[in-house]
Amino acid sequence: MRGFREALRASVSSWLALHESCETALESHYRLLLKWNRVVNLTKVTKLDEAVGMHYAESLFLGWCCPVRPSTLVDVGSGAGFPGFPLAALWPDCEVTLVESDARKAAFLRESRDLLPNLKVFNGRAEDLDGPFGAVVSRAVRPEDVVSFARGRAPRVGLLIAESAEAVLPLENTRSFVVPGGGRGVALWGEVSRGTK
Repeated sequence: MRGFREALRASVSSWLALHESCETALESHYRLLLKWNRVVNLTKVTKLDEAVGMHYAESLFLGWCCPVRPSTLVDVGSGAGFPGFPLAALWPDCEVTLVESDARKAAFLRESRDLLPNLKVFNGRAEDLDGPFGAVVSRAVRPEDVVSFARGRAPRVGLLIAESAEAVLPLENTRSFVVPGGGRGVALWGEVSRGTK
């Protein structure tokens, strides 16, 4: 039976080489996720290969697609830490804030914060968080709401979305990539339109 690192490498090796410190942080996060998921419903997807593909590899792919690496980043509706935690592991020089309004999920995120020095947790509504930030990312919040939140706080948005959502977003200079692995997801980066309300 293969372990987390082998599954992760198998998922990302064709497009991304990970540092050992990144692999260590992601594996520790997965172990913590399994422990907490017994008590707090963080995710239904916990089997190794599915979790690696859907949670970790997709989040890393969003980072791989990023046209300009931000120095600060906010993950809106972080839940179990996706995509923010893997991005913080991938980019140790980027300060990542995980935003989660559910207190129990935020407690998990606070414990996972101990795994990475560049990670912060904000337990509250995204609208109560002041900017500016280099980028806003999300995968569990309506894309339109993420773009609305980013306006005036960040120049760039990164999303893991269904293909059908891409056309309706008020973003400029968008770049989208089909997430590897046979799913229907898209990793999308775009600049926040200044003139659209």
